[in-house]
Amino acid sequence: MHTTNISLGTPPQSFNALLDLASSVLLVPSVKHSKTPGSTLNPRHQYNSTLSSTFRPNGTAMTSRFLQEDVSGYLSYDDLHISSLTLGDALFQEAPTWQPFPECGLCDRPVDTLFPLGPYNASAPQNFMSPIAQLIKAEILDSNIFSLHLSRNPGDGEGQLVLGGIVDEEFYTGEFRTIPMTSLPVPNSPSLNVFDEGDKWKTTISTLTVGLDSIKHAFSTPTVAIIDVGFPFIGLPVSLAEDINALLGTDNWGPFAWADCEERDTFPNVTIILHDEEFILTPYDYLLEQKFKEDGDRLFCQSAFWTMFEDEDRDGRRDEGVVVLGSAFVKAWVSVFDLETGGMSFARAKHGPPRHDPGHSV
Repeated sequence: MHTTNISLGTPPQSFNALLDLASSVLLVPSVKHSKTPGSTLNPRHQYNSTLSSTFRPNGTAMTSRFLQEDVSGYLSYDDLHISSLTLGDALFQEAPTWQPFPECGLCDRPVDTLFPLGPYNASAPQNFMSPIAQLIKAEILDSNIFSLHLSRNPGDGEGQLVLGGIVDEEFYTGEFRTIPMTSLPVPNSPSLNVFDEGDKWKTTISTLTVGLDSIKHAFSTPTVAIIDVGFPFIGLPVSLAEDINALLGTDNWGPFAWADCEERDTFPNVTIILHDEEFILTPYDYLLEQKFKEDGDRLFCQSAFWTMFEDEDRDGRRDEGVVVLGSAFVKAWVSVFDLETGGMSFARAKHGPPRHDPGHSV
């Protein structure tokens, strides 16, 4: 998970927020939470308006979604602090009620809320609540962009989120390449039910190639690629993800596919074409390092290629027309998101040297 600390009120009340490129609503757990059966509010940090001298009520009722939970509450105002930036009288959803979906695999997590970084669109539903939209309106940012450098592995240290500028040059190499946002709508898919209904950072994907030509998948329909960091994997059509993992020789445990970390140097690169620009992922990008205490902190490598969408190889159906390029893709780059043009720019990120701990034998 890639998180940042935000705070509300005077004196500040702190919250751990998951970075999210696919939402626009800032919602905060409230100390006034109701005892709804099945509520998952505890043990989150909770906002207490009575402790803040800068709180101002609004009271408009509002519902929204947080990952796999329906959230209801009301609008409030208070000062929002993001690192050295302060947005006075920020509008947000104070949320007393959190109701999980029947199967909520994402409810057990060490975060309080999301920090929404969805694209700015003045006409989009609820986008008036976006902290980014409010920062733009208040003319607080030096430039109407933000940029990200995400740590690739647990030992890499902290990344950077810069609002209004570009991350330090020491974190990337080469030139930035810019791709535009597509106007294609995101297709309806049950696999996308964890995403907010607001605008997404999205472009088009035409092909995905493993190695020189071991697998070359040309998408059969105009296909939207959602760029997001709240999703850790690369969500693909079922048969494509299965074919890639079979080629890698992964050991599959339920939905998870694992490879031998010691063999990463022998694995092929993966080339993705986004709006005619080529993006290459190395095995150190698409094999995600994991450690588990119950296994003595041994190093395991998990494939990022996730079976997410139905495709034309299943029951005669065509591709669903969408893939998700989650943090496994994004952390390979320093990325810059332009809130005025919708353009997304990428330069190759610098990361620490790979580790060679004993791996998982396939």
